[in-house]
Amino acid sequence: MSKKFLVAVDGSDNGWKALHLALDLASGVEAEILVLHVVPKAPMPEGLERFAEIEGMRYDAAKDLYRQSRMSGDKIVAEAEKHAEQLKGVAVEKKVAEGNPAEVIADFAKLQRVGMIFVGSRGLGNVAELLLGSVSNRLVHISPCTCVVVK
Repeated sequence: MSKKFLVAVDGSDNGWKALHLALDLASGVEAEILVLHVVPKAPMPEGLERFAEIEGMRYDAAKDLYRQSRMSGDKIVAEAEKHAEQLKGVAVEKKVAEGNPAEVIADFAKLQRVGMIFVGSRGLGNVAELLLGSVSNRLVHISPCTCVVVK
């Protein structure tokens, strides 16, 4: 198994729990930690004008909303890096990407030759999960390596 762990963080409590578990395990085996946040790429930037029209907002306001989601991702990975350094003295590599979260996480894991992926369970209700699926559920099915879902 590769001594490289990928932690997908989204700012949720379970996402932070996933980071802490990965840090605990990594310190025991001297594994490298990669932290990834994925900004969902829908409906912007494609169709941004239409999105703004439907939502009754100015086009500039819609662009600002999109930029804010990207900045939020930057803050989340910076916070994860701070957690890692404070808790375990572990340096992490951090990245923010755009796209379908499960697909991007799986592709990144494969590209980086990751041995394990850690992701928080969002705990969607049964109906929502049945209709929409969840990132963690999808990721378990398409992951190129062991995937640990943390509650």
